Amino acid sequence: MKKQIISILLLLIMATTLLCGCTQYAIISAKGEFESAKAGYYSFYVHWQRDYFKELLRNQGIDLTSNLDAYYTSTATVRQTIINSAKQEYLSFVIVTEKFSELGLSLTDAQIAELEDQYNNEWIQIYGEAGMANILKELDLTKDEFLNLLSLQAKSQAIIDYYYGANGITPVTEEDKKEYYNDNYHRFKYILLSTVDEKDKALSADEIAAKRTLANELNEKIKNGESIAPLIAQYSEDYVKITDSMTADEKASAEENNSKATTEGIICDNSGIFNQTLYTTYNIAVNSQIVSKLQTLKTGESAVVETDNAIWVIQEFDINESEDYYNKRADQIFSSLYTPDLSAKYTRWQSELDYTYDEDVMKELDPGNFTDLFSDIYKDETK
Repeated sequence: MKKQIISILLLLIMATTLLCGCTQYAIISAKGEFESAKAGYYSFYVHWQRDYFKELLRNQGIDLTSNLDAYYTSTATVRQTIINSAKQEYLSFVIVTEKFSELGLSLTDAQIAELEDQYNNEWIQIYGEAGMANILKELDLTKDEFLNLLSLQAKSQAIIDYYYGANGITPVTEEDKKEYYNDNYHRFKYILLSTVDEKDKALSADEIAAKRTLANELNEKIKNGESIAPLIAQYSEDYVKITDSMTADEKASAEENNSKATTEGIICDNSGIFNQTLYTTYNIAVNSQIVSKLQTLKTGESAVVETDNAIWVIQEFDINESEDYYNKRADQIFSSLYTPDLSAKYTRWQSELDYTYDEDVMKELDPGNFTDLFSDIYKDETK
């Protein structure tokens, strides 16, 4: 009889387990259980980061599996780097998702249809119906939950518009953006004279002295009213000479770059950023010595600036000569204006979440436990 009672209890426990579904949560929060804390969402991000690093290392001739505990940076192993990146992205998803709900925001029908199209035309296109079914099963997510992941950008933008849009709580106005543009941006054209060779070795003292003399002569010509454009074409080592050996695409690219150098020039902010993608990806920006000099120049004025590897002749131009110059940067300026306040809000929202990661879930979803899910999507991006 005792054995029968125990068996009945076990059956009841099993039945209860099946009924409750035993949803796992990646984080434990003072807010209690909430949908975006579901472990399946974290699973997406840790798989995504694992496969990204797998392809990144593969292109360097390094096998991920046998090097998970090798140091990727001076302070973190490959495994730790993957987990840290996944946690950072996942936490952004949780905070944005929860704040979007708390503010009573919703996606439009058009946005919902766009997410459905993205799923069908991008994800199904790459992995097929069966492949996506396998991915969802591995992540323990439904299609609707996967669409929730894809909605992160739209929800982030909705929050930004709620606070800083034209009808927002503290709107960033067109006047604010224009004022920021005029106060923080510079437009200049330049003549570049390199002081190193193709192997980055310094030229001789005589060669550098000759280029320094030439730079000063060119600067005097500009000060005396000569246009810098023909001087760029004649002297700047950054100006690409068109040759018959070039392909049609190479010629077109060179002509476009040369035209930009002699007409628009470079437009950068006080941090030296002239292309946000290049800066984010490769940390490429205008040399700080050049930016510092630009801040002292008025429109039309020129100067010679010597950096570690080149001598520059620069001339400041009107950033409002074309309305297009501002329009191309309006979104980045908007971001620059709202980001400090939004970052402070985000820090507060994260603190209010009052969370810890569930260690059992973290062990289960360790990147060392996975096989590939998303590697194919990264093969071209990581080369």
